[in-house]
Amino acid sequence: FFNILFFFMAICLGVDSSFGFIDFSMRYAEMQFPILLRLVKRQEIARAIFLTLNFLMSLIFCLQGGVYIFDMFNDYCGSIQLLFCFLLQLIIIPWIFGIEKLNTLLKLRTGETMPRFAVLLIKYFVPVFIFVIFIFAWVTEFKENQKSRVNANWTTGITWLGRMIMFIPMLLVPVGWFFRYECPNIDDIIMQQYGVSVARDGTYDESKLQEVEMNAVAPI
Repeated sequence: FFNILFFFMAICLGVDSSFGFIDFSMRYAEMQFPILLRLVKRQEIARAIFLTLNFLMSLIFCLQGGVYIFDMFNDYCGSIQLLFCFLLQLIIIPWIFGIEKLNTLLKLRTGETMPRFAVLLIKYFVPVFIFVIFIFAWVTEFKENQKSRVNANWTTGITWLGRMIMFIPMLLVPVGWFFRYECPNIDDIIMQQYGVSVARDGTYDESKLQEVEMNAVAPI
């Protein structure tokens, strides 16, 4: 009975992850390549094609050496590069965009604010904590895991082929910085909705906001 529950849970987790992966991938492809919307107008057909292609690519794990390929993907597809993306988020959102600015936008939208300890946690503790894990992950990869690769009869070429799965996404981040598409500016959206300009430290002119609210409820 518990075996059935376990595999049912695994299937549910896989389906849940597939929804997020498919939605993100298809939206990105449609924004970058609008011709796809003209070629395949029904979203159900587009997603069926996408799932079929992913199914065909995953058949590589069912080959005679599929377990070794799976082991490589298991080791290198969800480790250092995910920590790298997480670090970028922890730098861009709290520091470049401004966690105080995000907190002010939350207040303008919902009337609530983040607790002070949550702001400090996101801004100071979590980045340091993830950076330490990031460093230990590199040390583990080139010291501890290197020994296990040798014991498993992994050649140097196969080992570095797996490491390319980590390096290539991280190297594409600075490359993607130079390929941008036009999107609404967040400051313009704030000005359009609230009539105020919010600084990175979260400050704004409350008198202008009150003036906008008074004009919005004023009788015609």
